[in-house]
Amino acid sequence: MINKCSQQLLAILGVPLAAAKALVRAGLRVQITSQQLVARAYKGFEGLGVWLEAFSAAGVPLVAWTAELPAELRPVCRGSSAFSDQLVQDLTPARTADLLAVALNVAASSSSAVDSVRYMFRQPAYAATAQLPAAVVETLLRLAVQLHGSPSNKATAAGWQDIINGFCQLPAVAQLPTETVVGLAQQAVLSAGDNSVLCAAPLFWVLVGRALTAEQVKGLLTLLLGPPETALVCGLISLPDGRSVMAWLASQPGAAAAAAGLGLTAADVQDPAAVALLFGGQAAAATGTADDPICIF
Repeated sequence: MINKCSQQLLAILGVPLAAAKALVRAGLRVQITSQQLVARAYKGFEGLGVWLEAFSAAGVPLVAWTAELPAELRPVCRGSSAFSDQLVQDLTPARTADLLAVALNVAASSSSAVDSVRYMFRQPAYAATAQLPAAVVETLLRLAVQLHGSPSNKATAAGWQDIINGFCQLPAVAQLPTETVVGLAQQAVLSAGDNSVLCAAPLFWVLVGRALTAEQVKGLLTLLLGPPETALVCGLISLPDGRSVMAWLASQPGAAAAAAGLGLTAADVQDPAAVALLFGGQAAAATGTADDPICIF
């Protein structure tokens, strides 16, 4: 009886992992094609990783719920992070992207899938990952930022900083428009995921050395109107030149005018170096001293 509505059950968003496991134990079975699996993965379908983990945890054979799965996707769908080097060395960019999209979805609820994604940023797998074109890297970065903020990622929150950093180190990232990177940084900071500002840090690294428009600077400063810890963490994250993210942002052309227009105060900014740039030395003296920024990569 349960399998008569299996497709409808799989289409429900936000199914808790415990509920999915209970349904699978009760006998839920469904056939998902590799095309359906990959298509849902790119859409960040909420719950895809939950169902994959539920089938894996119950020991349901892959052939019982998905047919003709490409070899590189099988370890991820089994809940394993064990890849053979030979398996990934010959992947095309398209198949590499599909693997990463599926693994990102599973990583929202499975630590083994976090390790699978990390594996793709190390040799020999990195040789395939580094070939991804800019449009694909943008798609996967957006997916990573989106899934980082998903409700099911609490168990794997610590791994998302490494994942986003891995994508930001790819050669094609240099081709991404500045507006795109700024938007992703804003989305990451505003996400509901744990360590959201830390996860946005690699995106700020990408922006260093790029010219920001006054509107982009204002958009990033707007983030300081949110939780106080946003400014605190931005003041602690070190960029390659030793400045904090907060001090770098405050040094951008038009930053002082944008801060004034937003009604920001020294208390909102917190970082003394940034306060000095935005409001003058007297305000910085009143703010006091801050801990030296730390390099997190």
